[in-house]
Amino acid sequence: MAGFARLGDEASDGGKSAFRSLLGVADYTEVGGAILLGVQGTVVVGHGRSEAKAVPAALFAARDEVEKEVNQHIVEAVSEYSQEATSSS
Repeated sequence: MAGFARLGDEASDGGKSAFRSLLGVADYTEVGGAILLGVQGTVVVGHGRSEAKAVPAALFAARDEVEKEVNQHIVEAVSEYSQEATSSS
């Protein structure tokens, strides 16, 4: 419930606070890059205009993907889906 109260507080300023907090999440200088899916491994693609502070963020994002075994989860989900699709046809 506290989250909704916070949203209400942010709405009182016309949503500017909510927009600023979203901007921090979407700002390439803060995020560092986007995870590239569909490859065997972990790839983070940085924005061409990224500055030095974006590089550590990209490295942390890559580390998180490896630690959470995101690629392996994707491989398993696709394999499971493929098996279901072939068995139902």
